[in-house]
Amino acid sequence: MTAIRQLLVDVERRFLNAGIESARTDAELLLAHALGVSRSQLMIAPDIAQEQLHAYELVVRRRVLREPLQYITGIAPFRKLELEVGPGVLVPRPETELMIDIVKRFSVPGIALDLGAGSGCIALSLATELAGFEVYAVENSIDALRYLNKNITKYQKLVQLGSSITALGIDLVELPIVKPELVGQVQVILANPPYVPIGSDVSAEVKYFEPAAAVFAQSNGYAVIEKVIELATIMLAPGGLIVIEHHESQGLAGVNGGLIEKLRATGKFVEINGVDDLTNRPRFSYGIRGADS
Repeated sequence: MTAIRQLLVDVERRFLNAGIESARTDAELLLAHALGVSRSQLMIAPDIAQEQLHAYELVVRRRVLREPLQYITGIAPFRKLELEVGPGVLVPRPETELMIDIVKRFSVPGIALDLGAGSGCIALSLATELAGFEVYAVENSIDALRYLNKNITKYQKLVQLGSSITALGIDLVELPIVKPELVGQVQVILANPPYVPIGSDVSAEVKYFEPAAAVFAQSNGYAVIEKVIELATIMLAPGGLIVIEHHESQGLAGVNGGLIEKLRATGKFVEINGVDDLTNRPRFSYGIRGADS
């Protein structure tokens, strides 16, 4: 039998040596995963048996190699959800949760698009928290689509009254062709596209494990963002909301630069502005579709 407290100290040290900033938290979460208990139950759990120690060591070794914690446990928390994730799908980030709050402030129920839906974190949060939204989760990656469909099935019963969610396994530029009835009818477009400029420094977890196509983009990170903006001019109804998550260098709240300027340059949007994330970095830009003259 091995004492849990000392085991956590040892694993925390290994994680720190591997460059993992959240060493103690990760050590506890992985031990809880290996033991099949919650993190809060660790300190009242009995000493760990040999077979449990072996299971823990296996996941610790994976984390030392900088495999994302969420890939190892298979679960990523996001707002009120616990989403299934794994290789081939982007791990949902805490800052992305703010997109739903922006929708609550500015939008009314109607048709909503989540472009590049990945695990479904944005689309499912919208459908399970707000009533009256017909949500389409658009994803062209086969690997990510597998997790998206799993998570939709998992949370289907929690979808709010009058809301629905549908996965579309297509590229976002195909949307007007595949769903022509949505053109000019969409009330909300949400997108967390690949926006990191190629060549940027990223964590080992991102560099070696997460899908590059969901992280990096050409044209200083704007390649997919520009497609999203162009699509929004076609799909949004007058008064419809677009919210895009982006790199902190791509949009400053209230400043005529980066993504805000790209929205303004279309001549199609009004009330354009930015929102900072929880660390006060410019993370989101939004605009309202104006009426065509």
